[in-house]
Amino acid sequence: MDYPASIAFSIPITPLSLQMSGKRLQIRNGKPIFFKTKKASDYQKIINLYSIKYKPQAPWDCAIRLEIDYFLERPMRLNTKKTPQGALPHTKRPDLDNLQKGTQDALRDFWLDDSQIADLAIRKFYVAFGQQPSIKIKITKLQSINE
Repeated sequence: MDYPASIAFSIPITPLSLQMSGKRLQIRNGKPIFFKTKKASDYQKIINLYSIKYKPQAPWDCAIRLEIDYFLERPMRLNTKKTPQGALPHTKRPDLDNLQKGTQDALRDFWLDDSQIADLAIRKFYVAFGQQPSIKIKITKLQSINE
C-alpha cells in the first residue's frame, strides 16, 4: 500500500516549552540521573494521542522535512481594534528550540531516527482573534532539494 508523501494535522493544545526536554536532574550516589517531568510526559502523551491516526504503519526510513507552526495565546496588549486580526509573529519567550524539542520527541514514531530530519521549519505566532492555541504539523518525505 502506498502512503502519502506528506502528512499534515493540527493539535488543539497550548504549546509548551520544554527546556532540557522537560527533564529534571537528580544526583544519586554521585551520578547524575535525568527524569522526564510529569508535565513534559503528559504534554507529549497528548501530542502522541492526537497524532496517532496520522502515523504511517511503519516509521519512514527516508529523509524528512518537518514543519511545525506554534500558535500561542494572544496577550491583552494585542487585543485592540488597531491590532491586525490575523496571526502575528510571536517575538517573546518561549524560545523556538524549547518548543520544538518536546513536540519532535512526541512524534518519533513517524521516522526511525531524528537524524532523518534533513529540513526543519519552525515558526511561532500569536493566535488570530477568535482562534485557540494549537500546533500545526506537516511531515514530508524529502526526495530532493527542489521539492
